[in-house]
Parts: sequence; structure tokens; C-alpha cells
Amino acid sequence: MTARGFVATEADGTSVWYFESLMTVLAGAADTDGKLGVLEVRAKPGMAGPLHVHHRHDEAFYVLEGQITARCGDDVHECGPGTFLWLPRGVPHQVGTAGDAEVRMLEFSLPGGIEAFHREAGLPAEARVVPPTSARPDMDELRRLAAKYDVEILGPPPASTS
Repeated sequence: MTARGFVATEADGTSVWYFESLMTVLAGAADTDGKLGVLEVRAKPGMAGPLHVHHRHDEAFYVLEGQITARCGDDVHECGPGTFLWLPRGVPHQVGTAGDAEVRMLEFSLPGGIEAFHREAGLPAEARVVPPTSARPDMDELRRLAAKYDVEILGPPPASTS
């Protein structure tokens, strides 16, 4: 079955707090016949996810506002507004904010489905703002959930700078 075309706005998406970010699902596997997942990510200064590798999904980011530092394999990239970042499956990577301003970016996964991991690992957002606290998930639980989505957590996130 082919998914029907659709239009989604930020107001249409479901939002979760994941690490120090607000993630809003604009399109998921269920919407795109499994082909694509798209999230809008708003992250506070000091946000950094763990070093990890996707075994099933390619991932990409497009930075709209703010600065991020991204590790892909042995390469480290400083990315600002207008920067597109490709993170192929099978390559360890990590993304975090840089500087003292909030970041706004789009996250894409091919095929879709990684957005289900974020929904399950995050907490339902109480408001459409970055989380007011810097609570981080339990790493053992995060590893268990990640394995369910063919994601391998390779190390803890760097210490928060916020």
C-alpha cells in the first residue's frame, strides 16, 4: 500500500522530551509507508546525545538555528544554520549543541522508524518548549530500548555544559 500525500505542521506532530531537547514528529514510518521519518528538534545549550550507531537507519540533520558539533566516525564537524549533515548507517556518530544559544534543526531517518525510538525513550512533552530540566535517561534502559530499534549505544553522552 502506498501512503497518501499529506501536509504536517509543528502543531500536528507529537512531541517528546528526549535528553535536553524537544522532538516533534512531523512524519513517521506510519505516515510515509516506512520510507522516511522527520522530526523538528529544539535543543538547549549543552545538549549532547551518546555516541551510537544505527544498524538499520541512515540519519541526516539540517540546522536551522544555532550551532552543533557532530562526530561521524573519526571526523568532527562544526555545523551552523544552513548546514546539512549526513550520518550513514553503520558509522558511529554523536551530535550535540555548541555555543550558548538554543538549536533548531530537522532530523531525517531513512527508512522511517527511528522516531518510534525517540517516542519510547523520551517523555511526553508537557509543553512545546525544550525541557526545563537537564534530566538524562537511565543508560541501561536507553541501551535496552535502542537495541529494539537496531541502535547500539557505544558510550555515555558527554557531560552537559548547561
